[in-house]
Amino acid sequence: MDRFLLILASVMALSGNNTALTNTTSTNTTSTNTTSTYTTMSTYTTMSTTTRSMTTMSTNTTPTTTRSMTTMSTDTTSTTTMSTNTTPTTTRSMSTTLTNTTATFLQCQNGGRETNGFCLCPDDFTGNFCQLSSLCPKSRVSGFTFPKTLIGQAGYSIEQCSQGTLNAGFPMATALCLNNTFNFSTPQRLDCEQTLITINNNLSDDPPKAMELASRTQILTSKPDKLTVQDINAAANIVNRLLSKSNSEENNQNVFVAAVTTVSQILTASTKQFDHITTDSITKLTKTLQEFSLKWDKGSPLVQPNIAIQSIKVTQSLKIQMTVFSALNNGNQGNVPSGDSSDTLSANRIKINNASVSPSDQFPIDVEMDVNLKEATNTKQEGTDIGFVLYNNDQFFRSKVYQPSLNINRKVITASLKGENVLDFVNFTMKAQKVSSVSFYDFACVIWEDNKQDWDTKSCKKIWSSAHPWCKCEGKAQFANFAMLMSFRSNPEIAEALGIIDLIGCSLSVVCLTITMMFQILTRKSRRSSPTVLMVSICVCMTIVYLLFIFGINNSYLSSGAAISTENIIPPVDFHQDPDFGTCTVVTVLLHYFLLAAFTWSMLYSVHIFLLIKNTISGPPQYFSVLSMVVGWGLPAVVVGISLGITYRIENPLNYRQEALCWLAVLDQNNRFDGTKPMLWSFLLPVAVMLLFNITVFFYFSYATCKINPDLNSSQVTPLRNKMLSCTSMAVVLGLSWVIGYFMLLETTPITHTILSFAFCLFNTTQGIQIFVLFTLRTPIFKNKALALFKLIPIPVLARHRESFDLWVIEAADQEESYRSVDLDRDNV
Repeated sequence: MDRFLLILASVMALSGNNTALTNTTSTNTTSTNTTSTYTTMSTYTTMSTTTRSMTTMSTNTTPTTTRSMTTMSTDTTSTTTMSTNTTPTTTRSMSTTLTNTTATFLQCQNGGRETNGFCLCPDDFTGNFCQLSSLCPKSRVSGFTFPKTLIGQAGYSIEQCSQGTLNAGFPMATALCLNNTFNFSTPQRLDCEQTLITINNNLSDDPPKAMELASRTQILTSKPDKLTVQDINAAANIVNRLLSKSNSEENNQNVFVAAVTTVSQILTASTKQFDHITTDSITKLTKTLQEFSLKWDKGSPLVQPNIAIQSIKVTQSLKIQMTVFSALNNGNQGNVPSGDSSDTLSANRIKINNASVSPSDQFPIDVEMDVNLKEATNTKQEGTDIGFVLYNNDQFFRSKVYQPSLNINRKVITASLKGENVLDFVNFTMKAQKVSSVSFYDFACVIWEDNKQDWDTKSCKKIWSSAHPWCKCEGKAQFANFAMLMSFRSNPEIAEALGIIDLIGCSLSVVCLTITMMFQILTRKSRRSSPTVLMVSICVCMTIVYLLFIFGINNSYLSSGAAISTENIIPPVDFHQDPDFGTCTVVTVLLHYFLLAAFTWSMLYSVHIFLLIKNTISGPPQYFSVLSMVVGWGLPAVVVGISLGITYRIENPLNYRQEALCWLAVLDQNNRFDGTKPMLWSFLLPVAVMLLFNITVFFYFSYATCKINPDLNSSQVTPLRNKMLSCTSMAVVLGLSWVIGYFMLLETTPITHTILSFAFCLFNTTQGIQIFVLFTLRTPIFKNKALALFKLIPIPVLARHRESFDLWVIEAADQEESYRSVDLDRDNV
């Protein structure tokens, strides 16, 4: 878009696959040359009942490193096709393995990518090669209709509690999407008259009753925007009691799944509600989740959109690595049900390795943590239990020293170890969420301190590389919550230099307006009714606007990029603001003032024309000139002063102006329209009011000019051409071409918007030229003055080579003529 459009275009902003529930396990077959695992070269394993695992197109793959882990496993059938020397077997096993496999080329399907020896699948596909859909189709079960849902996640019925009940609008039932059948489980109904508070009071230890209450709690938290402070406290207490049970029976497993789903839904509740929640219930819940991560089935991740729980046993290694890959978007993400996006967690993207693997730039990661144990930790055969809890945001960790304002998820990862004094150190990194309006600036490595209920940098140091920011934390704590608190800075789009058309148009407008001002001042006595003061004031304001736009619209002190400090200090806020150097703010104030002044003077010009039409003989009142000076220069000053006083602060100049352009702010830090910014109420609205008044006077003027007076004869009627020029002149001086900018704000069609953009740019960059042509160049006075001026200019004489000749007549004397006779015959004698 042309640069002149930036003044108004800045407001255009107005315009998981859960494998813990899939019941799948990897098994060892009796094949001598082929090992079949559910996820090739994947290191996490799953709780299973009876599952069929298929390995295709594999030959002679050999496991290189094997780590035993205790899990709950039953009959598993492994089927291998298109392979050599392999015998399918059925094996009952009480252990699963962490396997690093050296494999041949993997043909990942449906947009999956091969990385570190396994297929990283999009969220809507699963399997060794991403060949299987990870969705339960829309189904009707036990009289309830459930929409398409990701496996491992809960689906909610379309049927809702009727109006008049306490839970009106909530789903009447929930069912789990199972990965072993790709169908929904038996639905659990909601009592439409039961609330979270009554469930908390009536919570039972009986497993069937607990499952019923856990499912109802899950349904009542399925609409997080409706949760109150009391609801969140009650739900946290319910989940805390449900997860505290150590029984691992199947009924309790389903209770645990419902409880973790409830936690995931609570994490998306309104931030304002968490500001008033007592810390006791949340603190107890986070500690219970830490302990639960050690009790959960080893190798089997329990993943919901906003929380993931993983527990493993380390027996032969001193290092374990948890990696959460970024989501893939293969163009089929429209198949993912509403609510699932790249900002949520998925079991497909959570991997566990028994050795550190360097992150790949080709496959970006969201989170990676390396847990390093002490040397003498795994001398006993039972090994060390490690539990991970990954929170998708920091709603449970409200800080007093770090006050975030950006709409960015800040992940928190919990590492829990069974046993004391076994941890050496942990390394972790977290990817900064990409937001178009901001860029990464700095970070701090922190641990949650339970005693003071806030983040602390003790025992942590930060390591900065050009690729990833890293944290290294040491300590003896058995449970620890780690986070990387990041700060960001504005990342505005740098405007391109003035286009040649804009530059020429603005420059010529400055010249033409200067000539118009001089002409109006010099010829003011010869024009009785022409509003000289009004026209000169309009030209002065527009000339200054054009000059500011040409030379000062860009912020010359604009800076960007990261500035990593060496000290590990918690930033007070997550948005870094550079100090105000003053120049850009001054340009913004001047541009704001003179643009408002130009419209104010054009409005006064229309008032003057209106009074001339109404009072043809007497004209405007005598005090009109003084009143015009007061209003024309005073009203814009009042508006600019109010907007500065309300929005501008030295420490936060971007509340008044933009970062890249020296013009009024319109968007917040999340790049969304903000009605509290001055662009709307201190410019667009006042200008809109003045333009509406000017349009009204313009139509009145056009009617008075073009109507035919029957009392005049044909020779006294003004020609139509003159009438049209008069109306065009009024439209130009009243600035009616700015109406196009308001149509741009309402237009969403790209082609139409582009046409309007070019029209807006063309008419407004050349407005000074139009005023010169219509109010100066075509006037008889200017023509006569210009002609007289041209006559005073001496005509240069061209130098020529000149030569003269004198011609005269010479009179010669008459000569006498004589004749003699010649006798030829005599000579012959």
